[in-house]
Amino acid sequence: MSSAGHILDAINRMKNNRKQRDKNKFKGNDFPTMYSDSSKKQQLHFKELSGKALEVEKMKVRSKMMLQKRKMLKTVVIFVCIGIVVFALFLKFVNII
Repeated sequence: MSSAGHILDAINRMKNNRKQRDKNKFKGNDFPTMYSDSSKKQQLHFKELSGKALEVEKMKVRSKMMLQKRKMLKTVVIFVCIGIVVFALFLKFVNII
């Protein structure tokens, strides 16, 4: 039983590490107050848009998203085509050797 002391030492180190790990867990909403003065809270101010201006902004966002989707689709199609060509060349090369 010469290894019993080493095993107990390892068990004690694991217990101590577990205690330290549990003690230092993130405490949710306490994080922002650690580095700032809690008495100075800032309220966010958002712009208020009327009905017509809101619709115009929505259309701008929708059109921008459609352009991004088209660009992403084109990129994916190009890379898939390149992948197919490279795979076909690889198969052709393997069959020659």
